[in-house]
Amino acid sequence: MKQQRQTFLSHSLPRSILGLFAMSSFATATVNAEELTYTMTTIIDASYGDQVAAGKYDKAIDKLSASNSKNDAFFKATNLCVAYTKTGNFAEATIACDAAVDKARRMDFEKRSQVSRRFQVKTRKSYLAMALTNRGVLHAVTGDVELAQEAFSEALNTYEDAKPAKTNLAKLDEVVAKKA
Repeated sequence: MKQQRQTFLSHSLPRSILGLFAMSSFATATVNAEELTYTMTTIIDASYGDQVAAGKYDKAIDKLSASNSKNDAFFKATNLCVAYTKTGNFAEATIACDAAVDKARRMDFEKRSQVSRRFQVKTRKSYLAMALTNRGVLHAVTGDVELAQEAFSEALNTYEDAKPAKTNLAKLDEVVAKKA
């Protein structure tokens, strides 16, 4: 049985790092608050994530809002969370971010073998950590430090390799320390 491995690639998108994991590509988007830059993650090869990664937020929102597909609900919610946050539509961002977390928690895969089961569990945990981290950024940029800390901490408790959660939590701690 061949083992899948994680591959990271550099790409010319501004402020983006692309990675290949579980057959999905991810890009980071930055959001500024309190003079710090927080990192959000979008899925570029699904649900108009390429549009979000390219900064075409309104176009992605229009396309995603018109889509009735239930097959990629997690990816759609994740990309909407980022797009709405980047455009400053925090009410819609809250709905999308909460939906992404909910979809990740309820994500179910076909169970075939122990090896694939372990991979499925790891994938679910990484998606949940991604959704929680994005929601944490939303809370941070809207000034809710306590909820942001909770989201980042839960992301790290769910998947300890969640680097954006670690980075964002450290940046949030800087904000708290400056205010103290």
